Amino acid sequence: MTLSEDEQTRLDGIEKSLLAEDPGFARSCDPVAAHRWLHRRKRIAAYGFWVGLTVTIVGAAAAQGALSIGTMVSCYGLALLAWSGLTLLRCHRVVPRSNGFGRRPKARRVPW
Repeated sequence: MTLSEDEQTRLDGIEKSLLAEDPGFARSCDPVAAHRWLHRRKRIAAYGFWVGLTVTIVGAAAAQGALSIGTMVSCYGLALLAWSGLTLLRCHRVVPRSNGFGRRPKARRVPW
């Protein structure tokens, strides 16, 4: 549904006043920034997953006892794997949706 020129002018005025009054809140309501943040977080978690897997394998190969450095490295890799996996699952639950008409995508949570 398109807006009339008067309605569009009013909406632009509301956006400008909100940005002038509280720029932090206005930035937090920006769906494009939220979408970028989500993809950045997914990318970091994916890299962390592969780094954690590599560190776990290298640490396990270097482990020579229960209290060796290789064991500690392997535990660090497992912790990184766990964080990355949980972050990927959490980011996967947020599904971007487009409301049509070329508007910005909005993010919504999908219940599991």
